[in-house]
Amino acid sequence: MSSSSVVVDLGTDGGGTDVKGAAVRRDGVVLDARVMEPSYFSGEDPQATLEQFFLVGERVVKESGLTWENVRAWTVDTPGPAVEGVLGASPNLSPCFHGFDIRGNLEKLVEARTGNRIRVHYLNDGHAAVPYLLRKFENPEKVNILYAAIGTGLGGGIAVNGTLYVGKSGFAGHIGHVSLPEVCFPYFNHDHALQVGGRFGSAEAAISLTALAHRLQHRLLLPQYACHPLQKATGSWKDKAKQLRDYAADPNDVLAHEMFMEQAFALGHLWRSCIQMISPSHVFLGGGVADLAEPFRSQFLEKSVEVFKENALPDFAERPPEFQWAPDDDYTAAIGSAYHAQSMAN
Repeated sequence: MSSSSVVVDLGTDGGGTDVKGAAVRRDGVVLDARVMEPSYFSGEDPQATLEQFFLVGERVVKESGLTWENVRAWTVDTPGPAVEGVLGASPNLSPCFHGFDIRGNLEKLVEARTGNRIRVHYLNDGHAAVPYLLRKFENPEKVNILYAAIGTGLGGGIAVNGTLYVGKSGFAGHIGHVSLPEVCFPYFNHDHALQVGGRFGSAEAAISLTALAHRLQHRLLLPQYACHPLQKATGSWKDKAKQLRDYAADPNDVLAHEMFMEQAFALGHLWRSCIQMISPSHVFLGGGVADLAEPFRSQFLEKSVEVFKENALPDFAERPPEFQWAPDDDYTAAIGSAYHAQSMAN
């Protein structure tokens, strides 16, 4: 197939830690080119973030051996909420992004830089993975999905009878704002003091990189962790929390294992609340936590399922959904966004 005849659709996943890009051909094949850049969403310049999205898209196009002439449509996703790509107030975004039309402005930037009018679409980052997950089933119309992405924050997506469910407001799946019981905050006075989304005790305050960074500030004051290497680490608390994922590969690192198992425990309680509400056939877990090394990666998911079964109503515990890691690790949303762009173009 000559490059001039190839038609692709792009997907970009804009997270608080990094921005990822992917592309799919018109026949549904995911291209090998996948791009990741550090995120600017933690900064104070929406225009810089817009430029970064364009850079990621451009790299995907070039590394696929194509040009912008081959691109038909593009979907970008970010932490929500947003209405048609106009970002609302979010605990995971700087206030300067509130009201910024990332979809419309990116569409204008693409035309200005490339001379091509490419339709840009928008999805919430939790929703973005669902179009890709549905393609993993021969009969998606029979599938009900609950998806959770643990990254800087905690996002989610839902599919009902093979269709992405966004609800009346378009914001369905905001599982990070579900309230969790006090048992999910073991050092209660410190852990429960983290306020996310304008409230205390939310799932995102227990299950996210943000939660890890907050809890680490207290854990490193405890005498049993006085000699942990993170005591000498430089950078922000968020930077130190990111390093915990690498330390978790060491079975003897008690701090890393304890903190991630706290999150797995809280995740089990979140599964209970969400599964008893929507009764999915399949539950997928993704986001940055997918980069945990084996065998601890499997142990993390297994612990969450164990806690779910221990606390769910018997009808749900005895007939649980199928739990699994989302495919393609932390690129699920980027690929899902590309499939969304394809569906919109078709």
